Amino acid sequence: MTRELARALDEEFAALTPPSDLSGTAIVQKGRTARRRRRGAFGGALAGVAVLVAGALLSGLLPLGGTTPPPPGEIAQPDYPLPAMDPDAGYVWHRSGGVDQVTDATAAIDEAWRAAFTAAAAETGAELYVNIDDSAPTGAEWVPFSEAEYRRVVRRENALFRIVGGTTWNPELEATGYVIPYFWAGDLALSRGPGQQADRLSVQVLPKGSFHPGAGQPLGAPVEPSAPYAVAGCEDYTYRLEPGSSPFEVDYTCTDGAGPGGERVLAVETVIANETSAFHRELTVVLYRLDGTAVVVEDSFVSFDAHRPGSLPDATALDAARLLDIALAMPGVPVA
Repeated sequence: MTRELARALDEEFAALTPPSDLSGTAIVQKGRTARRRRRGAFGGALAGVAVLVAGALLSGLLPLGGTTPPPPGEIAQPDYPLPAMDPDAGYVWHRSGGVDQVTDATAAIDEAWRAAFTAAAAETGAELYVNIDDSAPTGAEWVPFSEAEYRRVVRRENALFRIVGGTTWNPELEATGYVIPYFWAGDLALSRGPGQQADRLSVQVLPKGSFHPGAGQPLGAPVEPSAPYAVAGCEDYTYRLEPGSSPFEVDYTCTDGAGPGGERVLAVETVIANETSAFHRELTVVLYRLDGTAVVVEDSFVSFDAHRPGSLPDATALDAARLLDIALAMPGVPVA
């Protein structure tokens, strides 16, 4: 989940009118004692991790549609080794200074990304929308897709900070001096129709050496991975926006497997619930490529209105196998 989306969700929590029915699906089990969590080293399968039924998460991780990854070692990737990090401290990413850049490498990713989201819209029968204003009160302003409004894949930079004090929402940070480039696009959505949840799609390509494999347990709220992991999870937890406020439960389902070329693939579904029912769902797939880079593709629910629909859809528009297909389609280009 992006920081912008987390903020938008939390702004709407207070005004949320919870749905009264979950279509017979108990998404959040109150009072559970068993927690799905990481087991041992991330180099192997997650023994005992639950897998969603009905194909919601990965099923065998076989190549789809004839897609094959780029040959290993074809691209010599620049290396961005992580600095020494205190295992007892928390870390976060913050956008570094500078403007978004369009380069030859991002143009190649953008071409594949366009083909992927266009195909996804056709397959699901959804209408494409684009976000044109991150500064809007709800965190976005969505309009029907057009070439004039489309935001291409761009190169950005992230700086790593160590948390040295403060609160979850207002931490005191200390710069580590470590800065990385990355490629990103995330201002697209598949509309399910008027009054329905839409699916916000994003893609991110991380440079070699800049991340730990596996899932990074969030430090609290907002619900985002602890740096330098690429995805949040996998231990369920509860958080409050402020002391004494109603709790929100975060439920993870994580699946660890291998891609068609032997790459590690991690799929994480996140469901957020209040005391009554679940109201947000997102699905993230991370492809750890053989050249040392990682591709992160996400389908996350988003609303275009000031209110949320009366019930949560049973699944995201794109399942994990389809998100993996998109990740595999991203070309191997230098991430620098």
